[in-house]
Order: sequence, then structure tokens, then C-alpha cells
Amino acid sequence: MEDNSLVLPFIGVSDEKRNFNFSTELALIVCLAELKRKKQTLLRTSERITSISKIRYPVWAVPLWDSCLLLDGLASLSSDFVLKELRNICFLVEELRRNSVVIEDFLHTIDEQAKNSGRFSSPTKISFKALIEDKELIGFFRENIALELNKKIEIDEKTFDLPVEIAKKTVQEKLENVERLIQASQANLKGLDYALQNLVEEEEFHNHMILNELEWLREKWVTERSTLELEVNKNVKNLTAKLEATTKEIFQINEKRTRILEKKREKRLRNLRKLNLRKDLVRDRDKTTRYKKGSKRKTRWAYELERIEREISIIETDIKANNEIINKIKREGEREINKAEKQTRNTIAKEEEKIKTLDKLYTAKVENKKEKMKKIGSKSATIKKNLETLKSEIKNEETQFRTCITFECKLKNPILIKIPFYLVKYAKGKKERYEVFSPMDPVENKGITGGLKRVLSLVSETKLTRSVRPKSKKLHTTFCSILKKKTKSEKEFQELIARVFRDYNLLELEGFEETLVKGLEEITNKNWISSEEAVVVSKRIRAD
Repeated sequence: MEDNSLVLPFIGVSDEKRNFNFSTELALIVCLAELKRKKQTLLRTSERITSISKIRYPVWAVPLWDSCLLLDGLASLSSDFVLKELRNICFLVEELRRNSVVIEDFLHTIDEQAKNSGRFSSPTKISFKALIEDKELIGFFRENIALELNKKIEIDEKTFDLPVEIAKKTVQEKLENVERLIQASQANLKGLDYALQNLVEEEEFHNHMILNELEWLREKWVTERSTLELEVNKNVKNLTAKLEATTKEIFQINEKRTRILEKKREKRLRNLRKLNLRKDLVRDRDKTTRYKKGSKRKTRWAYELERIEREISIIETDIKANNEIINKIKREGEREINKAEKQTRNTIAKEEEKIKTLDKLYTAKVENKKEKMKKIGSKSATIKKNLETLKSEIKNEETQFRTCITFECKLKNPILIKIPFYLVKYAKGKKERYEVFSPMDPVENKGITGGLKRVLSLVSETKLTRSVRPKSKKLHTTFCSILKKKTKSEKEFQELIARVFRDYNLLELEGFEETLVKGLEEITNKNWISSEEAVVVSKRIRAD
């Protein structure tokens, strides 16, 4: 056996004390081949077994860091993986840096990137020819490599090793392809970390700048407000003093005007009082005169009384008009004072509004800065969430990829695992067909009856099939299918198998009958078949 190869046994058990030699294998395969033979019917003859050959299928076990992966030596298998490929990450970093100076440009950039952050990756299908990813197959090789690695299996029968299509150089290339994919995944994670770091740094930078601007705005506002308050207070004080002076002036002017009118009114009132006294006196004299004379004619006192009454009426009208003028002057004065007060209040309100306007402007600027900080935080959070999600997905994909293709096994160099298969060729006239048998494991049977004779009565379940089973169903279905398919579809492989059947036909092996008889005795002793079944098998093979 080559130093860099490992041959798996065809029949293997975990108990090292139990040993199955070539004669046991041969007898088992002959019996299994007999079970697969198409039986004779009324109008047709049964098939003949013309050749039985043993081949070894190559599978590479290749160390990858602290684990191991498997490659199909005939390159018939392939594995497809859909992994995420990063896009626009470099563009994101470049955009963040290019638009870092002006905050409006930075806001526009992260807004656009937040909208497109779900497009930082795209699924990419990656195919690995010859890479084995099936977990059941990997489990089979993991168990058998660990079990057989330190054993030395003696090969004493004619066995054909299928030519390896994947040489050591190709193995290294495929290993490097896998390594590059994993390294690319690691590079993608580093790229995402770098993008996240740049985003966090830019976010912190702009938030720090905004906080500095807020502090500068506050200081500026405090200074401007203090100066403006002094100015407004001064203006209010001047306006109040001006209002007091205006009010005083209006009051003095009106008081002067009303004083003249009031003096005039007092004079009229004095005249009115005198006339009223005169009127009473004249009325009395008029009454006395008419009484003495006994005449109804007007006396001169009557005319005098009328004249006095006319003068009284004129004076009363004049006083009334004077009063109206005085009241009018007072009302006009009040209106002027109210107007001056209103104007002063409005002017004071405008002065005070300057402070409110300054406060509103400061508040608006502060809110604008805070809104920018909030927007930066919101958009950055969206981008960071998507980048973190993408990181998690890439990590999971890498972990899943590693899990799918690798298993724990410490190897220094690649080894070629050779898996034994038996090929059986049947012939019926000019027609030929093939059966493939994969490595077997014995099964403990209890209370099972029946045997090969059931085949003759078309019963498929036999004692033998209950006594042994394929080591791995997946190994059996996968590699047997590959061998059958290549035998049918590939001309070169057909010629190779024809040469194998010609040059490595175990039926023509020297001492075949003795080896078969010995093997039949061994499997009879193991209670896999009965003695009668062993005789039937021996006769059928000799008849072929």
C-alpha cells in the first residue's frame, strides 16, 4: 500500500477481533450476485454470471487547516453553493469620505446609501467540481478514516484501482479554490467591518461637529441676547420717557386751553347769576306794577324781563357751547394720550419681539442641528443594521459551507482513499448488464428464517440480505450510480471496464473454486446462509 493512500475494507466492523478475509468476501459477492440474477421463466432462460471483478474507487482526503475535505477522484460529482458576493461596499466607503466635509452632502450620501443598503450583496452560484458535500457521505469517510488510518490491510487478491483523474497537482488547485473562497469570505467580513468602522467614524465626526456648532450657537445666542436686551431695555426706557413727555405736553396744552375756556365760562356764569337775580327782581316789579294799575297791558318791566331772558338764553347757549368745547378738548387729549400710549406699547412690543425673534431663530437652528443628528443616527442605523445582517449571513454561509464540506481529521498530507466495489456482469444471449456492490457491514440476526431458496419462489427478502447491509446507503446509491452511468455513457470507461472484466475476472482466478468453497463454509458458519443454499450457489456458479 502506498504511503499516501488508504484502502478501506469491503467488509468491516468496529470489533477488531472479527476478521473477514478474501474468501469471505468472494463467497458473499457470489451469493449477492446470485440474488440479483434474473431468474428463469417458462419461456426464457435465466441470466449467466460471466464476470466478477473487484475495483477500487478513488476519493481524495485533503487537509484544510484543522479539518479535512473530500474530492471525488473521478471528478464525477460536483457541488453547487449559492453565496453572497459583496457589491458597492468600496463605493460606500468612497462616498462617505468624499462627502465628509459638508454635512448636507454627508446627509444626502447616507440617505441614498440607506435606500440602497439592501443591495450591498447579490447571490452568486459557485460550483466545485469533484467536491463532496453530502453529510452522510462525509460521515461515512470520517468514521472509516479514523478507524482504518492506523491499520495496514493486506491485499492478496486481484483488484483493479480505477485511474485517478484528479492528480495531486489538481487536488492542490481545488484545495486552493476552496481556500480562496473561504479567504474571500473572510475578506468580505473585513470589508464590512471596515465599512462599519468608517461609517461609525463619520457619524461620530459629524455628531461631534454638530455638538460644537450647538455650543457655538449657544454662546453666540447668549452674547447677542445680552447685547440685544440692553439695547431693548434702553429703547423701552426712552420710549416710556417719551410717552411721559408727550402725555405731559398734551395735558399741559389742553389744560391751558381749558383754563381759558373755563375762565370765560366763569365769567359767563357770573353774568348768568346776575341776570337771574335781575330777572327775579324785574319779574317781581312787573307783577307789582300790574297789580297796582289793574291793567293787562305790558309794562316796561315786562319788556325788560324779556330782554333779560333773551340775554340769559344767549349766555346759557354760550356756556353750553363752552362746556362742549372743554369736553371736546379733554376727549381729544385723552385720544391723543391713548394713541401715544398705543404707539408706545406697539413700539415696545416690537422691541421685545426682537428678543423673541432672536430666541426663535436660535431655537430653530438648534432644532435643525438636532434634526440632522437624528437623521444621521437613523440613516446610519439602517445602514449598520443591514451591514451587520449581511455580516451575520456571510458568517453563517461560511460556517455552513465549512460544515458541508469538511470534517474533523488531522492529516499532514492528502491521502487517496480507495473504496472497494465489486462489479458483476450478467449475460443473456447477446445482452449484457452490470450490477455494482458497495462495501458491506454484517448485521446481527435473531430468529430470521429462509434463504437463497426464496429467490426461486420470487421472494426478495432473504436471510443473507438480512445478515449484511451496505455500510452506507448514500455511498451505495451515489457511487454505484456513478459507476453504472459511466459504464453506459462514456466510451472510454466502457473500454476500461471491459478490460477489467477481461483481465481481473475473479471467476477465472486460480484456485477460485477452492476459495469459494472455503468462503461459503465461512458464511455458513456465520449463519448468513444455510448449507443447502451454499450447495445451490456453488452449483449455479459452476454451471455458468
